[in-house]
Amino acid sequence: MQAGVGVGWGKAHSRSLSAEKEVRQSILQIFREITEEERITYVITNLKYFGEWVKWAAAMKRDSRWSNVLAYSSDSELKWHLCATEDVLPTPSVRKTWRLKGATGKCPRCGHSHCSLLHILTQCQMQHKVQSPPKWRHDSILLAIAIAVQAVVNRFKKAQQAEKLKPPQATTDACVAFKSAGLLQGGEEGGVAAETEPTQTFKAPRAKPTVTLLGGAIDWCTLADLDAPEHGHQPNVTFPMEITVSDQRPDLVIWSKATRTVIWIELTSPWEENMESQHFTKLARYEQLRMDCENNGWRAIPICVEVGCRGYVNPHGWHTMIKTLGFTAREAKKLKWIAEKTAEHCSHTIFALFRNLWVPKPLLNVTAWHQEWSL
Repeated sequence: MQAGVGVGWGKAHSRSLSAEKEVRQSILQIFREITEEERITYVITNLKYFGEWVKWAAAMKRDSRWSNVLAYSSDSELKWHLCATEDVLPTPSVRKTWRLKGATGKCPRCGHSHCSLLHILTQCQMQHKVQSPPKWRHDSILLAIAIAVQAVVNRFKKAQQAEKLKPPQATTDACVAFKSAGLLQGGEEGGVAAETEPTQTFKAPRAKPTVTLLGGAIDWCTLADLDAPEHGHQPNVTFPMEITVSDQRPDLVIWSKATRTVIWIELTSPWEENMESQHFTKLARYEQLRMDCENNGWRAIPICVEVGCRGYVNPHGWHTMIKTLGFTAREAKKLKWIAEKTAEHCSHTIFALFRNLWVPKPLLNVTAWHQEWSL
């Protein structure tokens, strides 16, 4: 370095890496990025609070468009939904984690030592023999499903009655006409060929119309284990004796004597992280009932539906119910919206009153809130 010249004077001579070193540096950079991403993912997915939603493998996406949020959600409802999804609501256990003054983490209602949002929404049901908060939410969601299912059954019955009143029409096959190739070539020769060669006609048989499950009979009956006499449902009902004798009581039963088919829907409103395990647990619980029905000559179709306590739906049983019962796309969209809103509003009420004594409440019917969403 020359005298009197500062640091950084002159041109910097950088060595160019060889091809092997460049490849090695690129591989190491990719490896560092993958390792850092795995580390961040591990930390986020193993938090005790604040980020549990990233582990919801079984949860359908909700309609988060601003038009829907602003039209049907208040500020407090939207705030509760976002905080409940992130699990950052000020529950006693979260307040203890934040080390707030006087926070013990105990449930003020039942005295549980760890009063988290999971405990408040799904487990705190002590001293509620008539109606517990989770039972109230479960029955409110079941009422919405029962109303929608009854509407679909009535639609199929009306369609079959209208079909019987129509005069019988002879089914004709579709006719397809083929002209001679000479006409396509054009010119005088083509005109002569078109006049001399007749048009050939082929008959193609029409495809038979597809018959849905509910469209195969007109004597479908529904039975729901609900305390809703205004909708024709009574609690603690027994399984239809004409099918089989059983002590098990699914939430909603649909059956037809003509086709000897029975469908039952078992609803669960669990913590969203437990929806997948609850689905297979309920299927296994009613396996013996399915075998008893089939031994008596009935076709049994068990359906287990899970609507999470914070308003998220498990797609497995939900799509099975929609497809089996023949819901239209519009009806399925309405029912999903109603089930989500019912679970969300019920859980919001349960959280707001978890410090007070629970008083039995009438079932929440979200269907009647907005006329355009009524089934």
